[in-house]
Amino acid sequence: MFRLSKTAKRSALLAFVLVVAATAILVGSGSIVGSDASPAARHKQFLPPAPIAIVAGRTSVWTGTETIVSGVTGAAPDGSLLNSTEVTLAYNPATHAWRRLASPPKTDNYCRRGAVWTGKEMLVWGCGFVAFDPLANHWRRLPDPPARQGIVVWTGREIIGWGGGCCGDADAGGAAYNPATDTWRKLAPSPLAAEQRPTGTWTGRELVIFVSGVDAASGKPSPARYARAAAYNPATDTWRRIGPLPEPRN
Repeated sequence: MFRLSKTAKRSALLAFVLVVAATAILVGSGSIVGSDASPAARHKQFLPPAPIAIVAGRTSVWTGTETIVSGVTGAAPDGSLLNSTEVTLAYNPATHAWRRLASPPKTDNYCRRGAVWTGKEMLVWGCGFVAFDPLANHWRRLPDPPARQGIVVWTGREIIGWGGGCCGDADAGGAAYNPATDTWRKLAPSPLAAEQRPTGTWTGRELVIFVSGVDAASGKPSPARYARAAAYNPATDTWRRIGPLPEPRN
């Protein structure tokens, strides 16, 4: 039996915590949807092929009637995306059919993208900020965010993003956008260590975030003064620390 390092243990536990979704849609040549976690009723249904493969920058939302998927197509044989095209697709499970939608405005495709559904629009935050109205089949640009995106959630009033980074650096800041006022605000400083790819969820009251606690540049553990988990309350613009995840026993 081999022993995992402390960092590996933490990563394994965090990966386990993240397995929270029972349904996934994969867009490409072989789309599938899985549903019902019950062993007695578990099944998979093959979907009709998507009209075009989205190869990068993929992000999606569920509107209540269909899944909207946005991203980049047209990669070169060497994997380059320099001449790629932005596309948007929608899949309706009631009609078992795909449809192609208006193409998004061009944004840098090397950034991680996140999306939320406001009840009316799909907001996509990456290296730029855009909104899509499926009823009007129309995209529009929004004011650029004051922070890079690592995780995004919709609170019912605002889209909140925190963290992000690339290529050896990471952010520890965040911002919130209110579609009603078309304005941004910066979040109060957090107690969390900077993180390129934080994970978390919106509880209905707070944004709860977990980070790896590993410095993106050095690969070493972040100083102990930084939290590994914290919760943000947008009503008070305040953070609270959450106790660290328990260490696995083996």
